[in-house]
Amino acid sequence: MAYTFDPIFAADPSNPANVAPNAAILIYDPNDAGKAPVTITDLTGSPLPNPVTVNKNGFGSAFQHATLDRLAWSGAGFEGFFTSYEGMKEEAVAARAAAEAAGATAAVAAAEGVAPVVAEAEAAADAAAAAQAAAASSATAAANSAALVGAPADTAMAAAANNAGSQFRTALADTIATEAVPKTADAGYDIWILAGQSNMEGRGLPYDTTRLDPIDPRIFQYSSSGTWANQINAAVDPLDMYGTVKQGIGPGMQFARWQAGVIPANRRILLVPVAAGGTAFAPNISGETHTWNVAAPDDANSLYNFMLRQAKAAKAAAGPGARFAGVLWLQGESDALSSTPRATYEAHLDALIDGTRAALGVADLPFVIGQMIPESRLYGQYFLGIDTAHVETPYRKTRTAFAYGELNSHSDGTHYTGPGQRKMGRSMFSALPIALANVLGTPPLSPTAVTLTQSGTSIVVGWERPACRATDYLIEHRPAGGAWATLSRARSIDALATITGRSAGVTYEVRVSTINEQGTSVASTPATIAMIAPPAQVTGLAAGTPTGTSVPLTWSATSGATAYKVEYKKTSDSTWTTFSTTVTTASTTVTGLGSELGYDFRVSAINAGGTGTASATVSATTAALPAFLDSIPSAWRAYSVARKLSNTYSGSAIRVRRSSDSTETDIGFVSGALDTASLLTFAGSGDAFVVTMYDQSGNARHMTAAAASQPKIVTAGVLEAINSKPAMKFDGSNDVFTDTTIGLHAAGASTITSVIKMPSMSAANLVSEHAATGGMVYKPIGTSATQIHMQVTNDALSSSIATGGASVFNDAAHVLSTVDTGTALKAWSDAASLVNTAYTRSGTLTLTRFSIGAAGQDTISRPVTGLMSEMVVWSSALSDANRVTAQSNEKNYYGTP
Repeated sequence: MAYTFDPIFAADPSNPANVAPNAAILIYDPNDAGKAPVTITDLTGSPLPNPVTVNKNGFGSAFQHATLDRLAWSGAGFEGFFTSYEGMKEEAVAARAAAEAAGATAAVAAAEGVAPVVAEAEAAADAAAAAQAAAASSATAAANSAALVGAPADTAMAAAANNAGSQFRTALADTIATEAVPKTADAGYDIWILAGQSNMEGRGLPYDTTRLDPIDPRIFQYSSSGTWANQINAAVDPLDMYGTVKQGIGPGMQFARWQAGVIPANRRILLVPVAAGGTAFAPNISGETHTWNVAAPDDANSLYNFMLRQAKAAKAAAGPGARFAGVLWLQGESDALSSTPRATYEAHLDALIDGTRAALGVADLPFVIGQMIPESRLYGQYFLGIDTAHVETPYRKTRTAFAYGELNSHSDGTHYTGPGQRKMGRSMFSALPIALANVLGTPPLSPTAVTLTQSGTSIVVGWERPACRATDYLIEHRPAGGAWATLSRARSIDALATITGRSAGVTYEVRVSTINEQGTSVASTPATIAMIAPPAQVTGLAAGTPTGTSVPLTWSATSGATAYKVEYKKTSDSTWTTFSTTVTTASTTVTGLGSELGYDFRVSAINAGGTGTASATVSATTAALPAFLDSIPSAWRAYSVARKLSNTYSGSAIRVRRSSDSTETDIGFVSGALDTASLLTFAGSGDAFVVTMYDQSGNARHMTAAAASQPKIVTAGVLEAINSKPAMKFDGSNDVFTDTTIGLHAAGASTITSVIKMPSMSAANLVSEHAATGGMVYKPIGTSATQIHMQVTNDALSSSIATGGASVFNDAAHVLSTVDTGTALKAWSDAASLVNTAYTRSGTLTLTRFSIGAAGQDTISRPVTGLMSEMVVWSSALSDANRVTAQSNEKNYYGTP
């Protein structure tokens, strides 16, 4: 079967706000160190180019792969992963029938009153309040609370319920002691709506429906899509959400498993999965038209109205005894990427809560709001604003609660992993008693499990929120034994605060109290922390033997360091660049450097106290990269206006003409690169045009352009360049190099590598052999609009054509390569496969001219627009190894993706 993947979003995984517009995204097997492009198709099975070019907002289409359920991607300097768990659903489908049978058995048993009864969630909330009130004056309760320090966020209630010696457990038992027999008349479904975007829809991986994510005979779903759409059936991950692409697990099933343990045994859970990836309240930057906006028209794009219809239909299908239990909401990324302000998002979310409660007839329907990955708080003002809107929802709306996510539990900078989703499901379950207790007129309870973490000279304070209404928290701190001081901060119900300006060597105490409309609670038991100083300066830094792109570093280990910060800069620069802050050993290799350049390096030690003084600076010069043709010999033609391609070549690079007086001169090389100083001096403040490109292959196939057809290399005294390397600028009108030395087609095969930066063009020839007139052509590398275009005709104009690679010509720098094996036409952009089309040569093809930049016939046609730095041609099909070597050499020199 084919594995289906979500629409592409190309962005920095560590900061999704930093998208890669119009980038070419290479998709490859994560186990392939060579990053060879894999074959992908669209959702209809039609081939797609690889790399895939995303739009100006970083989005690309959904796609499929025949055998792999996990793929890696790279582009625009970013890397990440795509995942599809559609295949794993196969075994889950087989289990579905068994689940239904087990569910039916459980339902009968429940109706007959066989199973014991445990407390419902609201009874648990009442018991929690009683236990918390008693804990304010009870040493035993304080000791039990202290035992929960270090537990995951909001798990105190669940942990206490499982502790036979806790007051909470005792109170919980008291609330159910009167239930001597099951409530057989109350059998039925508790309906939970699962709404939001991709994290709720499910992107968590890996998952395991046999062990970690099993089916449960008491948990069902009212499917929104698939074979079981609009039917009650066994709930199996991935759930049947509004979106039809199955990508992994969300938090819904994990929440339901925990919730099933605290509701009466004659009740079952019915999930209504309605989430859809990439959706938002506000206008969506991705172009996605589905919306959660309550005010939007009730049409096919209204997810809000779809949710209400599904919920009502689920309740009708569930029959007597069914009731709405609550809503789990996990969403916000698309609104943040669409620059939705916090206030606007709050208004939308509040309207959805109010509208849902009114439409379903449950005025106090609980809502649990899940957190986007916690790291997203650092992604900029819109992500922080929406995260804050989520945190503060319980302040604005009663019977709601916020569920914290787990740090370092994401796979791509946006989506929770499988373990992260399980923790989110548990967090939502633990937040439910807080939502049920979030009502006006109730007293505040004391926070528990206060934790303190040092961050430099600051103390980060966290605590377990009590099951009560909270409108703010009071944080007090002091040096141990000193007078308490109150932390000044804006009102917030975030269970996280930072105390700044603390001193190393001092032990501090911190306590927290809850505030609401009824007053301030008793303070929590104080937590303590001993502050430490930053590590000492790193010593012994030394540089090893450099390569053309890297320098190894070693240093002496620093006592007390938990990590090291490694920085570098060009010796000629003044600004340092951070290579890493997560090195944990006393050595690393700084990669991604330029060749034959001097660099400075320094290292600093890191611990909770901060970053120590940087080491003394060491310097190193990277080695020269091998000359291009020295490692791949036998080129048929080789031209570069940027560098020397062979150490054995002794001629000039180009001949140029200046605009001021049409004087011509040859320009050679300095240290293997074009002598741009001499070129710019010659051009002055005017233009310079390339008259001749000298062939560096040793075959003397130099190419000269007529005066009216010469591309620019200097414009108004400024060098034309691709990533700071010299380039020729073709005007899209009549710039072309032509000679009469042919033989590429006649050789029976060819390979071409080039470095270009060109916009979309209609039917342009980068390299071609052709007749003086007519349509006979051998075009091993060209363009048709945004795609690469390769063509082989014969004298009868029978044509073989290969195209592919959407948006290769997107005004970005690329290494573009083609191979004609004689039986197949192949193309790559930045080493990613674009074209692989079999063909058969037939008939005779009479050719008389070879051209670069256009079809240089008697009447120039198909001209190129844009920049070109290098064009190397072989009259043979290079081996894959040699082709990859060539592509890598050009990539490293020109800094292309």
